[in-house]
Order: sequence, then structure tokens, then C-alpha cells
Amino acid sequence: MMKKLFSFSVLFIILLLLFGCSMAQTSIDEGSTETNTEESVKAVLTDWAQQSMDQISADDEEFSVQQKGFSKRKVRLLEIKREKLEKHIYKYTFILKVGNGKYDQIGIYRVVKEKNFCQPIKSPTAVFLVHGVGFNFDLSFLPSAYLTDHPDVSSMGIYLANNNIDVWGIDLRWTFIDREETNLELMKDWNVDFLLKDIKYAVKFARFVRGLTGSGFGKIFLGGHHTAGVYPWAYANSETMLKQQK
Repeated sequence: MMKKLFSFSVLFIILLLLFGCSMAQTSIDEGSTETNTEESVKAVLTDWAQQSMDQISADDEEFSVQQKGFSKRKVRLLEIKREKLEKHIYKYTFILKVGNGKYDQIGIYRVVKEKNFCQPIKSPTAVFLVHGVGFNFDLSFLPSAYLTDHPDVSSMGIYLANNNIDVWGIDLRWTFIDREETNLELMKDWNVDFLLKDIKYAVKFARFVRGLTGSGFGKIFLGGHHTAGVYPWAYANSETMLKQQK
């Protein structure tokens, strides 16, 4: 079963490359310089995040009521960051608090080619990637950016971004648990359905930020690495139960 899920993930990435790459805007301002301040980065990314959270809170029926372990009324921004991974390839980090518990937080990440300071290229093709058990977003999709002692390691996230695909991903809430934590009871309800709520929120967040930055509010391909291959199927299954729009 897991081999089939992994094969599916690889296949859909290939399809993205075949049908999406040629449509992206690739014009880069070669004359731009990294003279912008940290305050400028904070202002831009905070604006994207706040507008997206406000829009989800106002418009999305699924998050219109408080759910166990997740409340749209308590979602707030904890941390933002912009990192240069390669020439023109940047990673944006958004850490969100999504509940009352100590570890009720998720990380949402974007890896994208910039045409200028905090100006991602317009890409009609986007993918949202979910890590598996024992991994996080960086280890699964950006290992070359952080495992500097292994020069032969490559990264799917950087490869896709270099091919003009807008790459998004998540750190599920259990990745934030301290190694010294002994109270494992706090995770007793963190099953697929529970974590799927976090993924759904993150995908909606990604869609709104894409719209705000010029790439439109269209569909996003969802893929899972390792054990996370189950999430695209769970997401699709949940959507079969949504009310049909007239």
C-alpha cells in the first residue's frame, strides 16, 4: 500500500513538470540587491499572513465554529522568516498558533523563485507537500539546504522551485514537541482526521497568499512523503462530503 502511495506522489510530480512549468512567469530582476531590511521582510510577510488568516476566518464555513484542538478564533502568527536557499530561490516561514495547548502550532512554508525582493514569480502551478512520520518539511523536501555535510544530497523542493513551481508545505504539530517531553497523552487524539484539519487550514492559507502575490486562487496539487501518502486520499475523501455549490 505504501509503495502505491509513494508511486502516486512521484507520478503527480512528473505530471506537474510536464504540464505546469512552461506556463510560469520567469522574468527575474538581475539588478535587484539584498538591501532591504529585516523590518521590511517582517512587514510584507505579516501582511500576507494576516490577510490570509482574516479571509479564512471570515469566509470559510469549515472553520466557522470552534473544533476540538483547533479554533480559528485563536489562530495567530508566532514567527515569520525569509531565507535564501539558492540564487533567486527563497523559503518563507510562517509559524501559526492554532489552539490552546503548548504544542498546538503548525509551520507553513513556501519555497519559490523571486523576481524581486519579496515578489514571487507568477506561477499557475503549485504543490503542497506533507512530510511523513519521523521527518519534517526540511528533512523531507529541503535536505540539501540543511545537510551541508552531504554535498551529494538534492532537494525536491528546490528542484521544483527552479522549474517555476510554487512549492508549499507544512510541519505538523507533533514536530514542535520537545525531545524531553514525557506527557505523550497530549497526542492521544492526534489521528489522521485531527491532523487533516491542520493541513486543510494550511492549504487554504497557501491559496490566499498565492492570490495576494499574483499567482491566483486556483487549485493546488497535494502530495505526501512516506506515511503522509495517506493525506491526499483523506483530503479528497473529506471533500466528497461537502455540500455541492449551486
